[in-house]
Amino acid sequence: NFKTCSDPFRFEKKKEKIEEIMKELENTEKNRMEVIVSLLSGERVLDFIVQIEDIAKKAGLAYEVKILRETTEEQIDAELLALRQARRGGSSAEQQEEIEEKIPGVLFGIDIEGSYVGIIRFLEGIATLPYYSHVESVSIQKDVKPGEGEGEGEAPMNLKANIQLMIFTK
Repeated sequence: NFKTCSDPFRFEKKKEKIEEIMKELENTEKNRMEVIVSLLSGERVLDFIVQIEDIAKKAGLAYEVKILRETTEEQIDAELLALRQARRGGSSAEQQEEIEEKIPGVLFGIDIEGSYVGIIRFLEGIATLPYYSHVESVSIQKDVKPGEGEGEGEAPMNLKANIQLMIFTK
């Protein structure tokens, strides 16, 4: 038995619901594309380093950029497999959650040196990059050279900063 919709109001409601779902699907596809574009591909890591160096140069800073660690999807899967195999020995669910929350990415160590304003400009510059990122740590300290004293009329204070920045990858 095939039932037809004899109530026009009910038919309109169903039609509206279908249109609403179609719009949500379109938005989901747009969001998916935005996320994909915001993830750094493995081939673009060198380009990313060049972008970081350009930001440091424009801010008037001395810099050094290093790759500290790369976490791939395969490494995460291997850790989960090893944990599941070890679970027979009594490993915790907490460890599994920790591994499952990992996201593939590259951790960069960025050392910069220069003025306070330059360091702030650098931080603003990396915030404008189109990639999903996470600042793991930032430390800033005064660059003290042996024999320097604090006195009036001296050159502006020089600072050193170390930043650990995780960029998420595809």
